[in-house]
Amino acid sequence: MTFYLKYRPKTVEELDLVKVRDRLSGIIKTGKFGHAYLFSGPRGVGKTSAARILARLAGAEGIDIIEMDGASNRGIDDVRELREKVGLSPLSGKRKVYIIDEVHMLTAEAFNALLKTLEEPPEHVIFFLCTTEPQKLPKTVISRCVEVKFDKAANQEIIDSVKRSARSEKLGITAEALERIAKSADGSFREAQTILEEAAEISGSNKIDISAVNSVIGVSLDSLVNDYVEAVVAGKTTIALQAVEKLLSSGGDIMAFAKEILEEVRKRLLKSFDARLLTVAKVLEIKIRTLKYSVLPHLPLEIAAIELGMGRKSGEVEGPQSMLATSQRLPASRSRGAQLRGSDVPTDFSKKKNLGPSEKTDINKESSIIHHSSSINLDTFRSQWPQLLTEVRKKNHGIVTLLSLCRPVEVEGSAVIVETAYKFHMEQLNLDRFSQIIEQTAKDIYGTPVQLRYRLADKTVETLKNNSLDDNIVAVEEELSVSAEEMFLS
Repeated sequence: MTFYLKYRPKTVEELDLVKVRDRLSGIIKTGKFGHAYLFSGPRGVGKTSAARILARLAGAEGIDIIEMDGASNRGIDDVRELREKVGLSPLSGKRKVYIIDEVHMLTAEAFNALLKTLEEPPEHVIFFLCTTEPQKLPKTVISRCVEVKFDKAANQEIIDSVKRSARSEKLGITAEALERIAKSADGSFREAQTILEEAAEISGSNKIDISAVNSVIGVSLDSLVNDYVEAVVAGKTTIALQAVEKLLSSGGDIMAFAKEILEEVRKRLLKSFDARLLTVAKVLEIKIRTLKYSVLPHLPLEIAAIELGMGRKSGEVEGPQSMLATSQRLPASRSRGAQLRGSDVPTDFSKKKNLGPSEKTDINKESSIIHHSSSINLDTFRSQWPQLLTEVRKKNHGIVTLLSLCRPVEVEGSAVIVETAYKFHMEQLNLDRFSQIIEQTAKDIYGTPVQLRYRLADKTVETLKNNSLDDNIVAVEEELSVSAEEMFLS
């Protein structure tokens, strides 16, 4: 018999959820039982175990405790059969109890039939309706029940449960292993007992340590989160990318990983109001927002690691990206089309300080490109670039993540040349499924067919960043940057 079944609670005192234990103890003390109870909460927290305990305390025994699976007995015929048997007297005790697990799986017709029984139940019958999704139950059914909510178990409650099972099995277990099991179980006693059992089998002895637990769970999410955060704060891109790769190779959940990363950064930021941590928090919050829309879910985390690494190498403290630094200097207005002040971007690039002869030559070349005349005016195209990104974002957030790091630099007939600093970005944007979305959106905005051609920038990434403070980036990132700042400073 598995640990979870072997050590499932048999008395109210053995229930590990403290709030539920106290609530049920109060019901028992009154000596009065209702005719229907609704036990709602996540899987593995003891709903059916609690129902069995109350059933026995109410006077039901043996075959008078009938358990049904709502997923398997969900039709109206199943409920009609139940209604026919409800009126029969109990065989061995004074009560008959029906425990219906996953009750939310019943059909609408079945619920209607059940409702009639709940409205006028025989005095000897008690119903326990157990569900992980109470919102799917009709309000008329819920109103006929005494509802008891089962929350996710706290880490200490999980640890107490695992300790009890370990003692019964005469297993020693380290504090570190207990903490790891509790965190990995995510509030489920069932999951915790399963991990304990498998770790005991792997250890081959009566001593369970962290290595045995990690062998069951896989790569430690905590350690990968810590590695990633430490790396991006220090600007060590390679280490951060390795943490993402380890998570992927272990089959980890990238969304859960990202949330843990944000939570860890938040904790550090609240302990120390550090400028670099604030920068990291802003960038990660912006990138992680696009995760669920990205074709490659891990890409936003990798881009964040690269940008934060570049920002650190350039000696920038308050912002790893020029777009973030610029958005911090914007007026209070949050409109998507917010314009940069003249003081933010030099109108004449050649007037920038400390430019060498070769750099001035490059800038002059760029100026000639920008003023090149053709059937599509480059200045007009660039002025409407924020609108293009906004409309594309409605169709695919992942594309905007890539486009926001690009910039239009030249026009050739009906084609606009767009520069990007990354080969991977260029390859992704050239894919038919992406280019069709972008070019159709461009056509809708400009009123004429527009072809976008992508090429790698000849300049270094840092130079490209310093000379690309366009509205196209600011307009997309401004509101996200502001929301991140408010979240951490409010």
